[in-house]
Amino acid sequence: YDWDWNGSETELRRAVELNPSSSFARQMLGIRTCVEGRFEEAKEHFRIAHELDPLSASINEHLAWPFYYSRDYDRAVTQFEKAIAMEPGFKNVHFRLGLVYIRKGMYEEAIAKIRDAQKISFDRDAVAWLGYVYGLMNREAEAREVLAELNKIAGDQYVPPYAFALVHLGLGETDEAFKWLERGARERDYWMIFVHIDPELDLLRADPRFEELVMLVGIPKPEGEISNRSE
Repeated sequence: YDWDWNGSETELRRAVELNPSSSFARQMLGIRTCVEGRFEEAKEHFRIAHELDPLSASINEHLAWPFYYSRDYDRAVTQFEKAIAMEPGFKNVHFRLGLVYIRKGMYEEAIAKIRDAQKISFDRDAVAWLGYVYGLMNREAEAREVLAELNKIAGDQYVPPYAFALVHLGLGETDEAFKWLERGARERDYWMIFVHIDPELDLLRADPRFEELVMLVGIPKPEGEISNRSE
């Protein structure tokens, strides 16, 4: 939450040094390097975490992250499907597979997987992604209904600003999306830590306002273009 990126990496590396058998420390270090676009390093941390705890559903999910965020979607699908086969009741993997399907233009399949995740456990973020897909499919009325639902949920619990931004992105409403993304950065919304690698934000990267978001989040910039890193 402090967004002390250098401090976070220092402490995670110290944790691994103190306890090399901690799969959790390795997993967290994998996440930390992944969000900075250091995908090969992240893969290695997740691989070691998996060796330490091969039955962890969460680690099996995270094995796919470097592929998804480096835009290597086919390999991401393969890994997410392996994770689902191992633990069909783990909501996050169904949700994440739905996100890959979005990037592959498989919108109906994406909706099905996101709804599978919702059947396991309600997730406000999954609601937003449904709205995003509806927007991409030009199903504006349904996307607007999702915005209304998110506003209703926000009356009872916190809804990340990124959720609203995402639906507006799907609808092609760039100004509204930037408004919510800036709010997300100022509120330290969890989803904003993916600012450098999030494929949903690729269409915004050429806009001068995007650099302001990057500065607010403060995470070090990756070397080179993320979109050119897939293998």
